[in-house]
Amino acid sequence: SDVCSSDLKCTHNTNIGVMIGSLALYIISLYLITSQLGNSIVSLVRKRKSIYYSRLINITAIKSRFNQYRRIFFATSIVIAVIIFGGGLLFSDYTTNEKQALRRDPFNMSYTEVLDINRLPKDNLAGLLSGGDTIVKQKKEMEFILLTKSKSGKELCEINDINEHNVVVISQSQLNQCMGKHLNIKKGYATVIDLYANFSGKTTVQLKSGVDDYKLSVMKIIPGDKDPFRTWETGTFSYSEFITVLNDEDYHNIKRNIKPMYIGRLNIVDFKDWKKTEKVINKLKRNVNVVNAYESLDTNNESLLGDWFKVNSTLDYYNILKSGGRFKLFIFGFIVVLFLIASSGMLFFKLYSELEEVVDKYRILYKIGITNIEIRKQVYLDVKLVFFIPLVLGSIFGYIALWLIMIMIGFGNLIVYTLGVLPIYIIIQVIYYYVSSRDYADNIIRKLNS
Repeated sequence: SDVCSSDLKCTHNTNIGVMIGSLALYIISLYLITSQLGNSIVSLVRKRKSIYYSRLINITAIKSRFNQYRRIFFATSIVIAVIIFGGGLLFSDYTTNEKQALRRDPFNMSYTEVLDINRLPKDNLAGLLSGGDTIVKQKKEMEFILLTKSKSGKELCEINDINEHNVVVISQSQLNQCMGKHLNIKKGYATVIDLYANFSGKTTVQLKSGVDDYKLSVMKIIPGDKDPFRTWETGTFSYSEFITVLNDEDYHNIKRNIKPMYIGRLNIVDFKDWKKTEKVINKLKRNVNVVNAYESLDTNNESLLGDWFKVNSTLDYYNILKSGGRFKLFIFGFIVVLFLIASSGMLFFKLYSELEEVVDKYRILYKIGITNIEIRKQVYLDVKLVFFIPLVLGSIFGYIALWLIMIMIGFGNLIVYTLGVLPIYIIIQVIYYYVSSRDYADNIIRKLNS
């Protein structure tokens, strides 16, 4: 267990180190590219003399623009990369809400019955499920025992008190049948599902049933953040410190001396269409609120109990993700617009700050016979380089950053989900380019003709 904890910290620190190193490498490489790309292009084209001399003016213009605007290219490329990276992450988060909701819980609806909480009659639940808007695909039940740490803290036993030290005990056959596992636990041993990573360093579990004491050796520890137990920490068994899974014989020996109120049941339901379960879930919540009797328990925190023993559903979690995603999408959309204006504004104002120098250059060419159409073409080429080179560089490095994140978090479809961000940004940038280049060319020609 200590090794597991150490490995988790090591992995976390490694990921942070990789991210910082990747960010530093990204900034350095982007600066080198923006500062040397113009010279590199000229060096490559110069080897093809026929192309070099036939397009000497354009090649010279490209080199001049790179050398003149390399700092602006560097700054705007970073801004665009941030937009692509952040927008991609947010867009993928918003478009994968459904998958996230299904990934969190392998079942569409679940709740537990134990003590005097959520004790619905079986025919009541069956009636609720049959009256819904969608068909029940499967319904499962899993029996468990709820125990609490004694005042000495040494063993787990029956105490009419709900606190953060509750522990759920399950038989291996019940767990295997309900959760599709294949655990095979020896008599006298236990497998622990460590929901909150609080079991590190422990090698035994001590249970007390009536007058009998059971000291069980820990055979295996399963992290609580692994499927299909991921939702047990935050939902189904959030009131349990960890889950103890026993051999069937050990489980029944303990169960013999346990009062019925401490024997609970996990109810699990899958629907044909979970998005149509709102009616069933709301009815179930109302019914369990009616039957609950928190006053029989030794606790002063009824609201906490209501949260611990709530009905969990895929639909509720999906709605939470969707509402939060909309707000984040709005906020980030606003930020993207500001970044877009900032990146394009930097380029646009850089062009206009050097307008007089550009006019002087074209005035010399204008005197030797260059036409307005030829000037406009050259101006469009200059502005095109200024607007779209940072877009290409920023997009490439933005997707490289997304690819690194995808590898570190194991999100295999992250790049696919973020492809929709780039076309939107390109369309906006193209529109901005046409407006800016036309206005810029008109200003130059107007000054030349004045």
